[in-house]
Amino acid sequence: MGCLSEVTDTSSGFVYWQATARDAELHLTQQTMGTVLYETQGFDPNSGRVLNICATADTGNCDGQTANYSYSWDTYANLVQRADTLNNELLPVLKTPRLGVFIEPEVGHGKTNVYEGVQG
Repeated sequence: MGCLSEVTDTSSGFVYWQATARDAELHLTQQTMGTVLYETQGFDPNSGRVLNICATADTGNCDGQTANYSYSWDTYANLVQRADTLNNELLPVLKTPRLGVFIEPEVGHGKTNVYEGVQG
């Protein structure tokens, strides 16, 4: 089974998106978008469900300074908690015609939302 590894401009050679790492189950665990955004994803090794997604403008370990999402699941595969942290001040770096992504950030600082699942 083949997986997409990159999206490139054939005339300039610019890489818009690149898969940089996959786990044994072929989950995409690291990717790069243009030259400005790096993302990592973590998965539960038993269920394969996504546990976290972290995006940063730094090339090292993901610090979550751009975005950080985490997910919790119950034993029945129901999402019981989701936490989103998004730093609106860093999103203007994505407004680049070269990357082809245009995001209009809201004014303000980072925002965190937590969603609790319904128990019953």
